[in-house]
Amino acid sequence: MSKFGNENSIGKTPMNYKGTDIGFSEGVILCSCAVGSRVTCVPTPIDTDDDHLCLVSDIKEFVDQALELGFYIDGSLMGGSAGMFDSEICKSGLFVSMKSHSCDLNLIASSDFAFVHRFRVATSVCKRLNLLNKQDRIALFQAVLYGQGKIDE
Repeated sequence: MSKFGNENSIGKTPMNYKGTDIGFSEGVILCSCAVGSRVTCVPTPIDTDDDHLCLVSDIKEFVDQALELGFYIDGSLMGGSAGMFDSEICKSGLFVSMKSHSCDLNLIASSDFAFVHRFRVATSVCKRLNLLNKQDRIALFQAVLYGQGKIDE
């Protein structure tokens, strides 16, 4: 088991979702773990995407394969616009969010280990505090991931 918990470990089989192999080539997704409000909130919301954070070996290869597997670029593409992809904007510290056309699976991918680690830290704090308000969770993530936030609000 790696530092991330119950996710795929490096060098093992491609990512599975609810017992089904998603179809990424071996080595594209190095490790993944469940994140988002389904993990951080009690009671667990059921009307939301099932988010999974992925550390990937190559962001462009990940996006290319995800598109072929029926995912689309969601509105969360750091440094760009929804529906567009440029490998230059997914350099260190940035991520891409890919949504499945066929289910509620959302893959949040980065090739930057430090970014993935900060994301896991933010997830852990949200879970510990049981932040049910989405705006509170967003504020916490902005502070942990990017050092942004206004204390007086």
